[in-house]
Amino acid sequence: MGVLLLVFLTLAVAVLFIFLVWRNGYVKGWRAAREAPPMCPACGYQMTGLKQCRCPECGRDYTLDELWKSTRAGMRSDRG
Repeated sequence: MGVLLLVFLTLAVAVLFIFLVWRNGYVKGWRAAREAPPMCPACGYQMTGLKQCRCPECGRDYTLDELWKSTRAGMRSDRG
């Protein structure tokens, strides 16, 4: 009985530790993504404040999904 309780407590502490480490990294990434300026998927021009879905620098049309993905990809490459 004592060994089973020790194993259970060890697993509970390990799961809690893994969750807290994951959550901390996830929240930091989410905050950084929220604060990062949107960038053009083609040329990297900063797209803050534009009213249209076209880059004034290179003329490429984009969707908001493409804009979000390119901003997140740029953040990942900056960390490397």
